[in-house]
Amino acid sequence: MEAMAESSVADIYISVVQPERNEIPHEAASQLENRMHQLITANGIADTDPNGRFVITAKSFIVTKDIIGGAPQRISQKIDFTFMIGDIIENKVFESYTFSAIGIGINENKSYINAISKMKTSSPQFTSFIEKAKEKIIQYYVARCEQIVLDAKQQAANRDYQQAIYQLMQVPNICDCAETCHNLMIEYYEAYTETTAAGLLNEAKAVWASSPNSDGASKAADIIARIPADTKIQSQLDALVAEINKKLREDEKRDWAFKMKQYEDEQAQRKREYQLRKQKQEADIAYRERQQVADNAYRSRQQAANNAARRQTIEACRQVGLAFARNYRPPVYNVTNVYAW
Repeated sequence: MEAMAESSVADIYISVVQPERNEIPHEAASQLENRMHQLITANGIADTDPNGRFVITAKSFIVTKDIIGGAPQRISQKIDFTFMIGDIIENKVFESYTFSAIGIGINENKSYINAISKMKTSSPQFTSFIEKAKEKIIQYYVARCEQIVLDAKQQAANRDYQQAIYQLMQVPNICDCAETCHNLMIEYYEAYTETTAAGLLNEAKAVWASSPNSDGASKAADIIARIPADTKIQSQLDALVAEINKKLREDEKRDWAFKMKQYEDEQAQRKREYQLRKQKQEADIAYRERQQVADNAYRSRQQAANNAARRQTIEACRQVGLAFARNYRPPVYNVTNVYAW
């Protein structure tokens, strides 16, 4: 049996992989797995590598074991826990760190848990272990970034925009090709948005065509609510809404009207936000025209605004990629490699 767990914090991704090990009692193994989650998230790592490549795991070795008399009798164990981070596909250990602790409990399981509780994931030793492993992962992406870009372009050519975005967003910002990855992410995000909008519009049309009544209108409204705003299909969407409005009898319109009001309010909010951004941009342009070209302070503010807008778009791209990751099932690699580490 294997236990793989995932969450998300930064732009380097590692999965917690803890195969069942005979030397670690089951409950203690769960505690150790949780501690590894804390270790990587506390040090700026996002767990859930979609490719199942980079992993953190741990094994233990009992150095000494003593029985402490009394009521109740207790077990004292000195245990070495060795943590390892590596590439499970190429079967390489990047970094390892051994933590030793004495655990005392009424049985071996409690003794293990007591020892595990003494791990301080923010300690300089653990932090150094993580930082060294992060450097190795960055080196991996530096060496392979060109291939990652080519793979993402192929995925986008197959209209698999979510996976393309997710692959690109794994490249750490420190890599030289990160800017190229960000530009492609934005391009594929726009394509994904347009594709999604067109697909949902067709779905809404099909639902309405099969049930041109209040029930069909209600189902179509639920689909329409998921369509992104300001896409190329907006005129077709407006036409469908007008058609449904015209078809429905007055006594059937209440549910439809309520959902359309929600939709229109949301669209109006998005448009207000867009208009505010547009007005700010126009004001900035007007201001720039009134200022000397050499106005360094203005250029600095303009650049900051552009950078902020770009960061917001990239974050939207990341949300698309993370949505893909939640449903993605990576290839099953030979996790038994971890036993040999």
